[in-house]
Amino acid sequence: LVDAFLFGYPHLMPKLQGDNLKRLLESTQKLFGKNTLIGVDLNGVSSENHNENILGPALKHIDILHLNEEEAEILLLLGQQQQKNSNTSGSSDDNNSNSLVHEVTN
Repeated sequence: LVDAFLFGYPHLMPKLQGDNLKRLLESTQKLFGKNTLIGVDLNGVSSENHNENILGPALKHIDILHLNEEEAEILLLLGQQQQKNSNTSGSSDDNNSNSLVHEVTN
């Protein structure tokens, strides 16, 4: 019986980002059970290497996101910037990054 699964550093592993990260976490839930707590530890996040596609597809499978204050600021600031850009362009695209920003800031 596995109660928790912790995966680390997707920003440093390009082949385990986005849809690949989502598939990994889905497989983990199937293997260990859907009640398994899933955490993702972030490291190596920068404004140059972060975008919504790294975590976005996998967010609904992540119970705990472990990150430091600087990494949280990068995710939130970039998400807010993307949200502002989509609002000014008239786009109604509701991507996962914007959802994360909305959840954290509201």
